[in-house]
Amino acid sequence: PGGAAGQDTASSWDELQAADMLRHGDGVYVTDTTGQRIKGAISAVSSTGLTITRGPETWTLTGPEITKIERQDPIWTGAVTGAGIGYGVMFAYCVGVNTVADSGYCLSRSAVYAYPFIAATAGLGALWDLSMHKTLYEAPGDSRVAVVPMLGRERLGAQVSFTW
Repeated sequence: PGGAAGQDTASSWDELQAADMLRHGDGVYVTDTTGQRIKGAISAVSSTGLTITRGPETWTLTGPEITKIERQDPIWTGAVTGAGIGYGVMFAYCVGVNTVADSGYCLSRSAVYAYPFIAATAGLGALWDLSMHKTLYEAPGDSRVAVVPMLGRERLGAQVSFTW
């Protein structure tokens, strides 16, 4: 169902505030109108903007200055998911080789292979989570039409470009 898909990306500052997606301490990546991408933790959220800190540095941005806000999942969720997948694969292997009752014995007997494999899949899950960002807010782009005259000795024309 659509409701289970989670929250959609907010397209206005008021919509983002109403959805209560920004919380104190959340790690975020914020892109401003100049294209600068700031990584930090939210230290304050107001009706007009937010304050981000990273170490001794602090940035205060208003809603119109922000073009995009992304949040990174906690690394431990990927590690737990990866470890669960690794354990599931090893358990399925042991069940395939032995009976269900003996599969615990199989895991303990093959610990030389099982536990490093589970640790490796946990590490891969953590790395996967580091690369995934959820977009919480994206400002609507401004549409533009630009016309540039192209004049020369032997040419006369115009270059038209559309941006949306």
